[in-house]
Amino acid sequence: LLAGRTEVIAGDTDAGVAYYCRQLNIATDALRQIPVELYRSSLYIAFSRDSDDALVSAWADALEQLRLSGELARIQRRYEQMPGR
Repeated sequence: LLAGRTEVIAGDTDAGVAYYCRQLNIATDALRQIPVELYRSSLYIAFSRDSDDALVSAWADALEQLRLSGELARIQRRYEQMPGR
């Protein structure tokens, strides 16, 4: 895209696009995003099968608390709005 060999690229998330724009030292407003979903994937935290069930439950509970409190959304917005955006 930056070399002028194409006019379209596929990005992953707003946070991912913001990250690559920072790495390339370009403002995110240099790009025009269009609302096309190519695929959907989830991210995971993986635990060893030997992990204590209480530890896994504590992580799941903490993530749910972040969701319910709105903190997870705030964290996601912070990464999407970092400088260069």
